Amino acid sequence: MDTDVGTGHSARVSESDEAVWRWHAAAELAPFSFYETSNGTERWAGGFSGDGSLVEVISLVDGDEVSVQSSRPEPDLPQHIRRRVAVHDLLWNHVLGGDGDLDLPYSLTIEADNRVVSVNGEIHHVPGMRITGDRQWVGTLRLGDVTVKITTASSAALELGICSDPMSLPEFPPESH
Repeated sequence: MDTDVGTGHSARVSESDEAVWRWHAAAELAPFSFYETSNGTERWAGGFSGDGSLVEVISLVDGDEVSVQSSRPEPDLPQHIRRRVAVHDLLWNHVLGGDGDLDLPYSLTIEADNRVVSVNGEIHHVPGMRITGDRQWVGTLRLGDVTVKITTASSAALELGICSDPMSLPEFPPESH
């Protein structure tokens, strides 16, 4: 069954419980329009869920990766759990993305870092957080019936738009990156 999911693209709504194993197939299954940076240069397919309920598009903005994950929000997921997921993402990137040793004891501070993001020309104030002294930032906003999570080390102004041509995205980052 094909369904128009709004401006951007059409997605096939799965009527089976089978998972897909490739990003483009997951993008076709997504029952919602998903987002990407509109001011990025290189762009490529990122992570996804096998049922199309989460689709990530990665791009470069001023030389830094910007991950934009779009998903359907969990209706009963409390705010404190959503915050824990964001903290998990920050810690994951901070610990595994670092080059040096982790000398113990190891402590850090997570601080609020709210940013302004333009979505299709409309300004949104995005609540987010980062680890003090680390450039990595995670912020989440709701756009209609879609939750958008942005992860980046970029301090550049971010502009998002609906991914209008997902089938043109390469599955892997450019070789120069």
